[in-house]
Amino acid sequence: MTDIERNNRIDEYLIGAMPEDEKAAFEKELREDETLRGEVEAQRTIAEAVQTAHLKNMLADVEADLQRKRILRRVITWTSSAAASIVIILSGYSIRQSNAIKAIGDMCFTELTLPVSRDGNSLDSLLTLAFSQIAVNEYSAAASALVEARLMIEDGLRVPAADEESRYRHALLRRHLYEVDWLEAISLMKQGRDRKARRLLNSIADSQSPYSEKAREILIR
Repeated sequence: MTDIERNNRIDEYLIGAMPEDEKAAFEKELREDETLRGEVEAQRTIAEAVQTAHLKNMLADVEADLQRKRILRRVITWTSSAAASIVIILSGYSIRQSNAIKAIGDMCFTELTLPVSRDGNSLDSLLTLAFSQIAVNEYSAAASALVEARLMIEDGLRVPAADEESRYRHALLRRHLYEVDWLEAISLMKQGRDRKARRLLNSIADSQSPYSEKAREILIR
């Protein structure tokens, strides 16, 4: 029997893979052969040492994995807390901005006078309706009236200004368009819609509107 075959038999015996009949014969040899007993004990010691080292490595890997999970949980907890804090801060800021723009919208509305609705003038009627709806916080109805008024104005401005009378009508329509913009801006401010209101206020501030200076004052607050 070669050394390799002998070692293989010892391995089979130690791991319990040896058939029962061979095992009985092998154990008989162990009782009779002191050298074989020494080899078996040596390989058993080596196997146990390897197994112990492997177990230690496994335990170390498990501990490292648990540590990573603990760190990850801490990071997630911290991130969640930080995110919640940011949301609270931003929410508070947003609420303050909303309340501030509402107050400005209320103030601007009190400075307006009710548009004069001339008999038979649909555009004047729409502006009067929008003003009245904003006064009672019916913003959807006001928005509908302003959209209709804007469309009417745009249609009128498409007509060529060929003479003095038509140029005068164009000037009136542009003035009404400025009024539509301002009423819409006030409506947005009164609703606390800060971003949309500021976009429109920027447009008004850059125009020839009689409300441009007022819009600039609001934007720098």
